[in-house]
Amino acid sequence: MLISVHIPKTAGTSLIAEIKAGKLGRHLLDNEDRPTSMALPDRLRRLRSRVGTRVQRRRLSQRYDVVHGHFLVEKYAFLYPQADFITFVREPVSRVLSHYYYFRDVASRNAAALAYNPDVGLVASGRLSLLDFARSDAMKNLYERFTRGLALEDFAMVGITERYVESVALLNRRFGTSMEARHERHGGHERHRDEYAPLLAELEAANRENRRIYDAALSLFEEKLRALA
Repeated sequence: MLISVHIPKTAGTSLIAEIKAGKLGRHLLDNEDRPTSMALPDRLRRLRSRVGTRVQRRRLSQRYDVVHGHFLVEKYAFLYPQADFITFVREPVSRVLSHYYYFRDVASRNAAALAYNPDVGLVASGRLSLLDFARSDAMKNLYERFTRGLALEDFAMVGITERYVESVALLNRRFGTSMEARHERHGGHERHRDEYAPLLAELEAANRENRRIYDAALSLFEEKLRALA
């Protein structure tokens, strides 16, 4: 079994298209945990979901080849090492910019998204600034929260969004699959550069912990590429 952890604004659009096409076998999409929310009801939601997943261990292994979605690694960590885990990480400042402007420019037009995540409305109304968003507990430790429960070295692959083609090639060699490196859609935050450019140093500081994990993942990625050369 393969557990594919989708950290927001990394490589979701392309990867999910290949999974839905059956390139990794029978799939289960798991997107109900609200993993970026720090609200108590959502923390309880994740706890119940994690317990329920353990109870259904046999059913999962019998029915599915891959589980993909927005969830924390710790939900499925009990399956390791029988299951392989993969995820993608993105340069942290670029990732948080993409996340913020996606909330402001795209998700804020969707009634379901506004109801699902209160931060969307806060961003859209200007009550949650870019810096406050980046400094929030959910964002400043995002990579650590999503990967907690498994060492980076224990992932079958941690892909790099900026090197998506190489990441897919590595994934195919690792699992003998034939996934395509489809065009990855980004949030288009670059058009707001005049707005966020003066804040880059502060955004980098807010992402210090995410940067540490990103750099470690990048080093591991390079090692795996060299091993296959």
